[in-house]
Amino acid sequence: MRHLRSNKGDIAVKNSRNPVFGVRLSGEGLFRKGLRLSEKKQIAELNAVTQPKGKNKTAAGHTAVKRSYGYDKTGNLIHSSDQRSGVTQFEYDKLGRITQADKETFAFDPAHNILSDGLKDKIADNRLKTYNGISYYYDDLGNLIHRELVDGEVQNYFYDLHDQLVKVEIFKPEQEKETWVYTYDALGRRIGKGRLKNGQEVSDGLEDKTDFTWDGSHLIQETRSDGLYTYIYTDKDAYEPLAQIRNWTNKEGESYQETNYFHCNQIGIPREMTDKKDGNLLWFGDYFGWGKLKSETNITGAHQPLRLQNQYCDQETGLHYNFFRYYEPECGRFVNQDPIGLWGGSNFYGFAPNTQIWVDVLGWHASGSWGTMRCQMNKTGSNKFRTFTGYSSEAGGRGARHPLIKKMFKKHKRDARSGKCVEADILNQIADEFNIKTEAKLKKFLTDHKCSAIQVTRNIDQKALAPCPNCAPVVGMLGV
Repeated sequence: MRHLRSNKGDIAVKNSRNPVFGVRLSGEGLFRKGLRLSEKKQIAELNAVTQPKGKNKTAAGHTAVKRSYGYDKTGNLIHSSDQRSGVTQFEYDKLGRITQADKETFAFDPAHNILSDGLKDKIADNRLKTYNGISYYYDDLGNLIHRELVDGEVQNYFYDLHDQLVKVEIFKPEQEKETWVYTYDALGRRIGKGRLKNGQEVSDGLEDKTDFTWDGSHLIQETRSDGLYTYIYTDKDAYEPLAQIRNWTNKEGESYQETNYFHCNQIGIPREMTDKKDGNLLWFGDYFGWGKLKSETNITGAHQPLRLQNQYCDQETGLHYNFFRYYEPECGRFVNQDPIGLWGGSNFYGFAPNTQIWVDVLGWHASGSWGTMRCQMNKTGSNKFRTFTGYSSEAGGRGARHPLIKKMFKKHKRDARSGKCVEADILNQIADEFNIKTEAKLKKFLTDHKCSAIQVTRNIDQKALAPCPNCAPVVGMLGV
């Protein structure tokens, strides 16, 4: 597979046979134009804290996707509105942990373990034993080895010496046992899965087999019995999916190819999938508070296994493969302890305080950092102040995409983090929104509007961060 980029920023993606499609990215990395997308466009509005306020996507004269968002002053999502699922309200505690998502309510112990309804005691060793009717059992190393679901289904989990899940036994009421096996490469990436024939412990072959191909930590292809699926992302450093290309051959030996497009929410979770020709809706999904699929409408039998960023849903278990670990979306936790130890935080099973602004693309820890900068936009009135909220690239931020901001960070580059921090994301938003093209005008804007220092907080431990060696000379030159 090849990626070609023109001097205008177009990306042409080619496989070994023929070109697939081309896209154009704007300065902030947003999808702007599909070279063969028919009548499709995306409009992103911004609210007072420069969060995505909503998206309207039109195709062939009708609205395919319509969604809006509302945020509080700290950047937490407090409501979202969707043309299909309606309005969802969110509430949080003082630590930013989600306490309500629509009709779901959540409570936590002091170690940030989610508690089952009606329970108030802390969880020993952070090992969740029960949650809303589901029972969990662990081995001496802290790996989940047995799970009993509400409907009577039982799942047993087996691990290798590296604590990688290699086999699952599934017992469903009044059905034969299923045994699934999983394989990994030397880098720990899952490269295959399949079901043993007739539920046997040893088999000459696998049924429902899937092979996975990776580009670094990005899943780029999966090979199934119904074809080859290739995934394209919004940017080489992003995990938000943009398109899925399927290649398959029919019984007569004729080859076919189709391209479908993802439409994601504010944190990069696919909510819709539409076709290339007319933008017709193929798939729609609604989610519970911790990323489990609540319901889906699959009009054409489309294959859509992607959930939270860099998570692949295994239909057989309900778990999400999250690169280095597996995520349990019922209770928002991982099934085993963080392989990076204390760097992942004090709770080795924890994912994040909420899934509305946090991502964990590698299954290590709640990634990245976030921050704010307050500016005085007017002398009087309710809109006197404006808070710009930004995120590091690990946390879903766009980084230095604007030509001016990109140039400034390139000039002062010290290491690979250059242009990927919170500071770059905030400055990029300002330069893009107010059409600022020179350093002098950017500095004047920040001075005239009395923009305060950029306050950055690390997600993993809520620690305040000073500018990194790449950001320090840039913000210093701007007087921030």
